[in-house]
Amino acid sequence: MNKKLNFNLAQTIFSLIMVLALLLPASGISSAQSADVRKDGLMLEAPLAASNWCIAGSFQGWNNASTPLYDDGTNGDLFAKDGVYSLDYTIPSAGDYEWKTVQCGNWSVAYPGQNSWFTTQVADTVVKFTFDSNDYAGNTGALLLPTKNIVNVWGDTLPASFTAVGDFQGWNNADPATTLANEGNGIYQLFYTVANPGSYIGKVTSTGSWWAFGADGRSVDAANISFTTTTANEVVVIWLDTNTGRVTITPNSSTTGNWCVAGSFQGWDNASTRLYDNGTNGDLFGGDGVFSVDYVIPTAGRYEWKAVKCGDWSVAYPSDNAWAVTAADGRTVKFTFDTNDHSGDAGLKLLPTSNIANAWWQPLPMLPEASTWFGSREPNG
Repeated sequence: MNKKLNFNLAQTIFSLIMVLALLLPASGISSAQSADVRKDGLMLEAPLAASNWCIAGSFQGWNNASTPLYDDGTNGDLFAKDGVYSLDYTIPSAGDYEWKTVQCGNWSVAYPGQNSWFTTQVADTVVKFTFDSNDYAGNTGALLLPTKNIVNVWGDTLPASFTAVGDFQGWNNADPATTLANEGNGIYQLFYTVANPGSYIGKVTSTGSWWAFGADGRSVDAANISFTTTTANEVVVIWLDTNTGRVTITPNSSTTGNWCVAGSFQGWDNASTRLYDNGTNGDLFGGDGVFSVDYVIPTAGRYEWKAVKCGDWSVAYPSDNAWAVTAADGRTVKFTFDTNDHSGDAGLKLLPTSNIANAWWQPLPMLPEASTWFGSREPNG
């Protein structure tokens, strides 16, 4: 083989390498990924590398580049590629801590504006840091704040109680009249009557402290939430979901609907046990499209039930019966029926997307409440 032929062959090989290099990104393989080839020759996508989001806090020296969050189902992330970046992290010492989610190495992009917060009471507590990058502004149901860039912690020790504060009640962070009720499952709620119509601001604090949840989420100096009442003695609903780190203060409203619960615990009567979406009878948020009722089941056991158009068996959900289990006599169960269509919602796509029947267990009296939703809920069988 002569020198010219060798040179042409080298050029050809070089050209093929360059073509492959250009094609690889279009095949979905980037510098943040690697590929795996199955025995049948199909290319599989390997887990994503760490994201460009990090946590920085007083528990790790405020290093803004050393502790990445993940959205690939590893390192404590619960669901890959759902837009919620997470990390399980062991906190060596019990105490109060502050932190942020930050673009790794860049303090100019950080959430929330002020530091976030959490508390551990036991050494070597594993907490789950989360940063939800989805934009929920267009989702159906109750509009909670913040709508995006949401920081939160699971597994920490939540405050013993939460109090709503604002110019509507004199900024008293220990006011028993504005202490939220623990509804279980990480939900805290209060209906409060505002005497005079007008524009107001407020947030939800740890009782007696200024650590709070506000318009920018869980923050040591949370941004205020704005709301307006239009009539004298108007009721507002104050709602905190500690599972997601989101909150709202808004006038209570109602949704028109003719829905009932029918089940083996009440003789399958499809017209007597009405569900509500007006903030009464156990409904937690008037006007959010979720119809609810608190019902005392006298005897412990396993029961079946449906959400049904009152008096009409032809419109009932789910198609087969739903179920609920109580482990003690006289338990109050919150039955809920979500009529919203969540098929277009941002975030994780869960099923069903509409006409969702569910049951909640109320907190047991005289027992300590767990700090997270999965501890304060009785197992469903």
